[in-house]
Amino acid sequence: MTKKQSRTATSIFLEGFKEPYLCSDGRPFIKLLNWYTGFGKTYNAAAFSIDLYINCDVIPVFIAPLQSLVSGFTDEIHKHQKAGAYADEIEDAIRARGAAVPVHRLYSIEYHLNDRSFFQACLAFVSWLERHPHISMEVSTKLADTDKSVRARVTELRQKATYCAESNFLMMATTDDTYEDTRAAYVKAARRARSLADSLVWRLIKLDVDSRHLKQEAHRFMRVHEVAELVRRLHPLQEFLDNPGVIVCTASKAQVGHKVYGSDGKNGFKEHQFENLPLFLEELNSDGSPFGRMVSRRPDSARVVTFIDEEEDSYWYLFERRKSIVNSDGDSDLNHVISEFFQYFDLRWPMAFEKLRRDGPTDLALATKVYEHLEDFAKVSKAVEDEFLLEVSRTGAKYINDTRRAEILRSHLSDQFPTTAKRFDDAELLIILNQLHDRSDVHAAFKRFRQKAGVLRRMRDYVLSITRRGSTTYETFRDLHELVANKKYFTMSRSTYGEVLDQPGQTFFTESASVMDTEFLRRVEMSRDTAHQTIRLEYHDSDVPADAFTLLDYLNLVVFMASVLAVTAGDNAIEMSKADQERYPSLDQFRSDVRRLFDGRATEEGLAAETSDRELLTDTFLFKDTKNVVTLEESRNQAEEYNMTADVSLTLTITSLRATPEEDIVRALGRSNGVYLMSATGGLASASSGAFNTRYLKRCLESRGGYFSDMTENELQVVSSQSEKLMGKRERKVVILDDRDPARTFEVSKSFKGLLQTFEDARPTKEESDYAQMNSYKRCELAGLVASLDKLLSTSMRSGLVLCQTTQHVRKCLMRLSKS
Repeated sequence: MTKKQSRTATSIFLEGFKEPYLCSDGRPFIKLLNWYTGFGKTYNAAAFSIDLYINCDVIPVFIAPLQSLVSGFTDEIHKHQKAGAYADEIEDAIRARGAAVPVHRLYSIEYHLNDRSFFQACLAFVSWLERHPHISMEVSTKLADTDKSVRARVTELRQKATYCAESNFLMMATTDDTYEDTRAAYVKAARRARSLADSLVWRLIKLDVDSRHLKQEAHRFMRVHEVAELVRRLHPLQEFLDNPGVIVCTASKAQVGHKVYGSDGKNGFKEHQFENLPLFLEELNSDGSPFGRMVSRRPDSARVVTFIDEEEDSYWYLFERRKSIVNSDGDSDLNHVISEFFQYFDLRWPMAFEKLRRDGPTDLALATKVYEHLEDFAKVSKAVEDEFLLEVSRTGAKYINDTRRAEILRSHLSDQFPTTAKRFDDAELLIILNQLHDRSDVHAAFKRFRQKAGVLRRMRDYVLSITRRGSTTYETFRDLHELVANKKYFTMSRSTYGEVLDQPGQTFFTESASVMDTEFLRRVEMSRDTAHQTIRLEYHDSDVPADAFTLLDYLNLVVFMASVLAVTAGDNAIEMSKADQERYPSLDQFRSDVRRLFDGRATEEGLAAETSDRELLTDTFLFKDTKNVVTLEESRNQAEEYNMTADVSLTLTITSLRATPEEDIVRALGRSNGVYLMSATGGLASASSGAFNTRYLKRCLESRGGYFSDMTENELQVVSSQSEKLMGKRERKVVILDDRDPARTFEVSKSFKGLLQTFEDARPTKEESDYAQMNSYKRCELAGLVASLDKLLSTSMRSGLVLCQTTQHVRKCLMRLSKS
């Protein structure tokens, strides 16, 4: 039989995989492997994994964003181990080992719930238990004759597993009248079946491990096929400890919690919980780890090498599992939050002291002074009120005349804030008494008055940071309120929005949201639009006007608000009553969000904190251990009467998490582990494809004496050479599609009208929860996307890329059609 070319002699195997591993010399390392699709990154990663495991005593781990990639890698592992297919060192090593390298796959709960074979495995497990009634798994004699007994749980497991295995739910169409009821019953039964199976299998795992010192085969329950099958599915890391090999999973499954039962370090055993896979890998590599010694022939602990395929996509799946959101799904527009913030803290108070003039500009003198000294009046308010009461008691008068009231206020101001007292005459002090003091919360000792004044004082620092030359701080404050308060959403030219997003520095966070980097935020000017009902966004290719208020300023305002609302204790804590929560729902939701997300001290750093501005994904700004991503996406609050059809209505979202995917990488590095970040971006020399913050990873490696391997000159040369060869073989065609008449532009087939109607019928109706309003532009865009799909279906074209504003509508249609 003809031998295939040696797998260990290819450029990608030698330059991309083997060389960085050897250069690490036992140190923790990260390798950026940015080679085009077609070089066989997954294929070679599988071959290198076998080489590492057999010849280097290294545990390989493969993580990818999609199940299909994980399955493909697993298949490659099995293919590589077929004897006689190759003539290389790996072939010799496999033959010398005499056994295949096992592959352990991590699963999520949702995966089991939708896997019919899982319930069939449960039924086989039940049958085995019933054939071996002598196995005692009862934890307490008190439960022996109750519905919580092992016997009762086994019976219930049989019932639930049988129901799920025979249910037709997984084959039902979502349009079926009984779909929702069937789904609810199925999910309830499936979750209960999984829970029962997990508890019973875990009990057998403990019995097995606890009795191993007896060396009795009858107690090695995990060797029984029916038990081993469920251990493999429910506790794959437990199986891995007994039979080490390659660990594979999707990026989202890498964030699923796992537990193993093993040594407690004191001649006993206990349950060990791991929040995610990186923490388990760190444990395997830690000094003196009992688990590390179990799976390695090394004298100390195991060494692990992790391959993260399609790392830019994997990053967002890792992010998805750990994120918390301010303005979730855009349903609580930040513009509404800002409006309610101004209202709740009565920040417009100084504006009440402006004097309108028919013969000239508005007199802002008194309003400016109130804006600058409101907190001083709040601080003396209780002492002033106490003296008012004392004066009434002393004189027996029903009220105090205005002159005396102003005199008392001036006296207290002069004692505590003499500069403030000198700036106001008696008439102005009397106006403040009538408009502010008398109308504040006298009954609560002016607590809210002081709180509101304190927030305004802190806001003055923010306003000062955005005050432009030629304007006073109060004028800037007025303009800020006029610009951002009581606005419905942002508007932007649809063509401009599309052009901006079609830049290499932009990354799409979801199918309808694009990440905004710091440079972008600096270049977007905000201005009033449509009778001051909306905010106009204008992108500047060059420098923005010197007096412009930008999206970056807007985000800094949001950060300021977060710093105010994040405080949970002390005099500055903001506690909203039930009535306030109902009156200001967006602000209340924002307050709850930021208290989960932000460290009160960290928010003081604002957006000036370190950003990864030298990498493609420059949108991240850090609040100590919190990572935040700003996205701009279409607003749910569509109101076509306020914007032209050529405009897009947008809202901002901040997505945050306490531990970033970068932290997962650092955890996985452990003491001497390695990580390959694999992407198909064509050999970027200075950064990964734009997901992981490589500067941060480099710093972490440096602190551990590790090794960071960028794309080398040799690798770049190989990639460039191959790119030139491929370019000559590819035929590309670009068509500007007119959404208003896609049939003419795209020369669609006769099936187009029927296909378009099928999509229209699959759209959610108004009565359904996922219904979304579509204006004329959206309907045209849907027709354009259907025309593109028709072109692929009706011609020999192999693939196509369609650039559009959003896929959220067509995505819902496709998902519904796929289930019908």
